[in-house]
Amino acid sequence: MSTSSAEVTPAAEPTPPRRPRMRTWGFAILVLLLVATATGYVGWARARDKAETGSGGAVITSGAPAVLFQNLARTGSGRVAVAPLGEIDDTRRLAGLNCDRVHFGAGRGLCLTAGSQFPPRPQAMIFGSDFQVNKKIRLDGLPSRARVSGDGRYGATTSFVTGHSYSDNNFSTSTLVIDMARGTTVANLEKFTIIRNGRPYTARDANFWGVTFAADSNRFYATLATGGRTYLVEGDIAARRVVVGRENVECPSLSPDGTRIGFKKRVDQGSASPRWRFHVLDLASGQETPLAETRSIDDQLEWLDNDTLLYGSFDTSNAVMSVPADGTGEPRRLISQAASPAVLRTPQSNPSPSGLVPGPHLGRANLGVAITAPAAVVPGESVVQTITVTNHGPDAATNVFVEDQLSGPGRIASAEAIPSTGGSYGCAVIGEENRARCDVAELPAGVVWTITITVTATGPGSLDGKASVIAAEPDPQRDDDFAVARTTSR
Repeated sequence: MSTSSAEVTPAAEPTPPRRPRMRTWGFAILVLLLVATATGYVGWARARDKAETGSGGAVITSGAPAVLFQNLARTGSGRVAVAPLGEIDDTRRLAGLNCDRVHFGAGRGLCLTAGSQFPPRPQAMIFGSDFQVNKKIRLDGLPSRARVSGDGRYGATTSFVTGHSYSDNNFSTSTLVIDMARGTTVANLEKFTIIRNGRPYTARDANFWGVTFAADSNRFYATLATGGRTYLVEGDIAARRVVVGRENVECPSLSPDGTRIGFKKRVDQGSASPRWRFHVLDLASGQETPLAETRSIDDQLEWLDNDTLLYGSFDTSNAVMSVPADGTGEPRRLISQAASPAVLRTPQSNPSPSGLVPGPHLGRANLGVAITAPAAVVPGESVVQTITVTNHGPDAATNVFVEDQLSGPGRIASAEAIPSTGGSYGCAVIGEENRARCDVAELPAGVVWTITITVTATGPGSLDGKASVIAAEPDPQRDDDFAVARTTSR
C-alpha cells in the first residue's frame, strides 16, 4: 500500500531548538525509587518472578480468537496472560514471563521489562508461541511501547532515556526496530533520514515513539517530536527513512484493514500539563473522529477489529477498555485487572495450552449507578447532583471508581462522598475536563454509596451529568454502569 497525498500532509516548519540531548540515568533512577512505593504501579510493587522464566505450550487453541495481555490481578501480577475473547475474565491462563509491555504477532512475541535488579537493566525479550525466550536485547531506558508486525518479521520498542512519561517536557526516548527472527537491532529511528516538505530535515531534538506496522511490515507509522510539536511520520525500513506528515498525532495504531489510524491527540492547547483525547484518522480523506472516551489517557491503542479499539486505563481499576472506532457509544471494560492488550489474529500451529497455568479466580460485583438532579435552575444558581452506587453482589467490590462528566453551560464546584463501610479514598474535581471523580477501597455486597456533586450553572442550556462506575472485579451486568441526569438552565 503506497502513501497517498491525503495520508501525508506537510506541516509548517518551526525553528528547531538547539538543545543538547542529556541522556542520563539520574532522573530515571530517582523515579524508579519513587514509583517502587506507589500503590498499584506494575512492576515495582509486586514480587516478581524471574523475567527469564519460560512456559511451554501454545499461545492459543488453533482457530479461536484471543487476547494476550499483562495480568494485573494480585495472583501472578505482571505475568503475561492469554484468554479467549469471549471468556477473558473466566479463563485467563498465565505464562512464566513478567513484562511491563508485551505484544505478539505470527508466533513471535516481544516482552519489555525494566527487570527487578537495581540499578535497573531494561531489556526486550523475544519469545515464541511456547513462551520460551529466544533472544534478549538491552534497552537504553524505561520500557514504554512495544509492537510486533502482523507477520512477526519486525518488532519495535520505545523506552524513556530521560524522563518517565510523555507529560514530562524534558523526556527523551529511544525507539528501536528489531529483526524478530535474528533477535538483532535493525536500527534506531533517530538514524533514519527525515524527509520534510520534500527535503531532508535535521534537528538535534528529533524524537520518535509509538511504532505501528503496515501489512507488508516494511512500512510503518510512528510519532516524531521536534520543535515542541508532534507529527505522524510514515517510515520505510529498507530505505531507512521517514516522511513527515500530519501534526498532533501521537502513538499511532493502524487498523487491520490499513485504512485508519487510531491515535491520541493533544487537546490542552499548549498548557503545561498535557491532556490527550483518542481519535481515529481516515488516511484517505484526512477526517479525524474523536472517540467516546473523553478522559486524558496515555496509551497506544490496539485494534480489536476494524470497528473497535482497546486501551489500558490505570485510572479505572487497571482495566483494558474498549471503545467504538466511529465515535459513538461508551467506553466499556473488556478485561478486568489487565493492561497492554495484544489481539491474536493468527492461529498458532500447536493447539495445546498445556504449558500455561490457570489464572486467578476473579470475584463478581454487580454495581449499579443512579444520578438525580433538579429539573431546572437559573444561571448563577448551584445544582446538586446526587449519585448513588449500589453493589448488588455477590462479592465485595474493590478499588471502586465513580466519575461524573458534566457537559453544558456549567462547571463542577465540588464533590463529596459519604464514606461507605469500606472507607473512602476521597473525591477530586478535574477542572480542565469538567469532571469529578471519587473512589473507595471496598464496597461490600448490599451497600449503597452516596456522592454529592455541586455544579454552578453559568448560562442558559442543558446541564447533563453523566455518572459511571467501575471496580476491579468483573461486573456481570454492565447496562446499569452508566446514568445521566439533565437540568435545564434558563
